[in-house]
Amino acid sequence: MLFHEEDESGRPHYEDREQLRIALRALPPEQGRVIVLSVFYGLTAKETADVEGIPLGTAKTRIRRGIAKLREALEVSGD
Repeated sequence: MLFHEEDESGRPHYEDREQLRIALRALPPEQGRVIVLSVFYGLTAKETADVEGIPLGTAKTRIRRGIAKLREALEVSGD
């Protein structure tokens, strides 16, 4: 799993926030934006696509690839 339990605000929590920030900054900007919108702000893929002005399929692909890159960068298992 990329994130651990949710914090008191209901947002996903990762143990080392600085490591996560560094990994997010390393993503291509278009992937980083959709990750922030969907994971941290809780928008659906459709809402994320609307905000970014991109097709839904593109948003889903960017989210999926961005999360995969974060997992790889953070060396986190996919379960």
